[in-house]
Amino acid sequence: FLWLFFFCVVVVFFFVWCVGVGCLFCGGDPVGQVVKVHFIPFKIIGVFEAKGVDTNGLDQDDLIFIPLPTLMRRIVNQTHVSRIFVKISSRKNISKASGKIRELLRESHKLIDEREDDFSLVSQLDMEEMKRETSELFTKLIVGVAAISLLVGGIGILAVMLISVKERTKEIGIRRAVGATRSDIIRQFLYESLIIGFMGGGIGIALGVGLTLGLTHWGDWTLVLDQDSIWTASWVCALIGVVFGVFPAIKASKLDPMEALTIE
Repeated sequence: FLWLFFFCVVVVFFFVWCVGVGCLFCGGDPVGQVVKVHFIPFKIIGVFEAKGVDTNGLDQDDLIFIPLPTLMRRIVNQTHVSRIFVKISSRKNISKASGKIRELLRESHKLIDEREDDFSLVSQLDMEEMKRETSELFTKLIVGVAAISLLVGGIGILAVMLISVKERTKEIGIRRAVGATRSDIIRQFLYESLIIGFMGGGIGIALGVGLTLGLTHWGDWTLVLDQDSIWTASWVCALIGVVFGVFPAIKASKLDPMEALTIE
């Protein structure tokens, strides 16, 4: 019975270059028409309802179905089935059905004892797991690239602030001479580095939001803006500015006012 079930659910398909009945037959009734596959004429006996794109991104409306024996004998010229699709009644039965299918295939292929399978069996659960692992891999990759970008940006802020301290040595000496404390100097340079971080983050956010809205409006992409990510990015950029501005601020506060006033 199960082998009969396998035979019944075998689906053989060929991609056609023109998607949809309307494109092939100019909107007319295709039933009774003849199409050729590998120069072999096939008569159309029915049309399926439109299904759209499946979870794997494949268009389910650009398929044609032909008898399996005709495919094997006249088109691919082979005596064995290379792929079988099985539909399980419910999700909870997928694992059990996969085990039964593996047992039947091993028995059919005469695989005994500990011999490895000479076939591949992939269930929907396996595909979901692969998608999850791929998604996690891309997430880690994006986080790694973002971390490197933040590090480079932080080093840039550090370099800019060190140059600023060097060029404004006399200004720092004047402020210390008129009563500014070391804490005042530290706060001044931390505020400046914070502003640089916010400005860099703001420009990046504006570019990201603009690109997202542009691709959604003018392209075929469906993208979603996450407000929490925007706020998180803003505060992370500010934190980077403060962290990499601490060393230049402390260095500026430690300058001797007398020496600073003599530097041109």
